[in-house]
Amino acid sequence: MADSLLTDALRLDPTQSSSFLMMARIGLERDDVEAAEKALDEALAKDFEVRKNPYYFFIQSFVLESKDRVEDAKDALKKALQVPRFESVRNAKKKKKKKKKSGKISKVVDGANLMVKIYERLAKLHHTLKQIGDAESTIREALEIFEGTAQETELRIVESRQAMERGDAHKALKLLALLIQSSDVSEETWIQATQVKADIYLKHRKH
Repeated sequence: MADSLLTDALRLDPTQSSSFLMMARIGLERDDVEAAEKALDEALAKDFEVRKNPYYFFIQSFVLESKDRVEDAKDALKKALQVPRFESVRNAKKKKKKKKKSGKISKVVDGANLMVKIYERLAKLHHTLKQIGDAESTIREALEIFEGTAQETELRIVESRQAMERGDAHKALKLLALLIQSSDVSEETWIQATQVKADIYLKHRKH
């Protein structure tokens, strides 16, 4: 149903690059990488400005990884973080950090959830490539940007998973304990953190 509606929309206005991006996402959800890649190519051909949309690079990273081009997938995610709307957020945080001023950036980040997913995926690919230091710095940067926001708790769970993957169960458990004890953590995040904690005990504390 969704893809037929998108097809109709493209027929009416074939320059809608956003519709092609949605077609690419549907292709990925169906494990049809070829269709996803074709949709991305169409999006770029119809509107080169689509490269200013971080979602283009986010989808592209999945296509590239499926072809075992992990380095290229990682580079695609870096490009996603360099689009104007995200680069301005990153630069704002760097300037405040450099000047050592107190306070945080605006709590409202345009495309915040996508930005967090990009950081998470970038860290994951760094891990795949055994670039542990880069994976840690990626999540650290994301945490600085989203400090005090709803996205911070999600990133904290990713941070704890990273520690677990490095074999540092003690640090992972400490991070999760702080998260679980937080008064403003959502029920969904609390459940997820508790599940990760249980997984750590099963895998690392039984020996």
